[in-house]
Amino acid sequence: MIDGLNTVMIVTFASVVMFTIHPLLAAITLLPLVPLVYGSIRFASFVDREWRKVMERLSNLGDHLQENLVGAEVVRAFARENHEIKRFREENERLYNQNIYVIHGWTNYIPFSAIMISISTALTLIFGALLERQTGSGVTIGVIVQFNYYVLLMAFPIRFFGFAIMLVNQGISSARRVFEIIDTPESLQDSPDAYTLPEIEGVVRFENVSLQYNDDLPETLYNIDIEAHPDEVIALIGKTGSGKTSIVNLIPRFYDVTGGKITIDGHDVRDVTLESLRSQIGTVMQQTLLFSATIRENIAYGNPAADEESIIAAARAANAHDFITEFPDGYDTLVGERGVTLSGGQRQRVAIARA
Repeated sequence: MIDGLNTVMIVTFASVVMFTIHPLLAAITLLPLVPLVYGSIRFASFVDREWRKVMERLSNLGDHLQENLVGAEVVRAFARENHEIKRFREENERLYNQNIYVIHGWTNYIPFSAIMISISTALTLIFGALLERQTGSGVTIGVIVQFNYYVLLMAFPIRFFGFAIMLVNQGISSARRVFEIIDTPESLQDSPDAYTLPEIEGVVRFENVSLQYNDDLPETLYNIDIEAHPDEVIALIGKTGSGKTSIVNLIPRFYDVTGGKITIDGHDVRDVTLESLRSQIGTVMQQTLLFSATIRENIAYGNPAADEESIIAAARAANAHDFITEFPDGYDTLVGERGVTLSGGQRQRVAIARA
């Protein structure tokens, strides 16, 4: 931004001084700047368009790399290492070629700007010499030298302006991708008059509940009525895709019902704040995710103020205490990213203790 403003100021003030000294010679001298400005605008449009493609290629490469790191066991289990290496190489080459294409446009712009500056210098010397020979033209050798100096003074900033254009457009294109996420409206928010859910006993009612994920899909749930009381266990049995997980996800408002209502102790879950609702619900996800922290911190994630006694009690209830104490560091054992240092069953036990 500073360099771009510096360029604009130098060109503006130099042009004003030149037109003040001799308008005709100034117009002739600055004539090549017209196609240079046009070329700069076209170059800016080119960089904006092509750099977005670079960012998309980079995103695809990052997604591919992340999938392979997270799914390394699956890749090895099916002996697909060479296939994934080939896919990575192909995606990487596409990113490389797209970068080269952007650089190619930059290497075309630099000589073009240099040629325009050279033409401007030539026009200054040629027409300046012709005007100097005319009596009363007001052009002297000193004026020609002065104009030539101003052209050279503007040369580097103007050439650099192309680089500034590229940087600015790269920043804009990159920021646009970020703000596509940031500016996406939240699908679930507290209602304007939402209140804090008081401490609950746990009477959950589904009253004629329906759920449709979007208008183009059929209803996942239709007219569901369930009543669950404290200390009562309810099992939902059905085929894959019948909506068992969807029913559970409606209670902490991961989705909102499209028909009917869900109440906890008589409070409609849509009328209370999300924080007060979810802070009183323990959930064990289908996909067990632990954070790169100690076992103690993972168990106490929903209640960081929990004391040691409560953490151990939760671990015992989840049948996790015995294997935790077998580790040299016990509850201070680091589980690694996504809980990678624990077995699948151990991760599930810790997740249950967390809930």
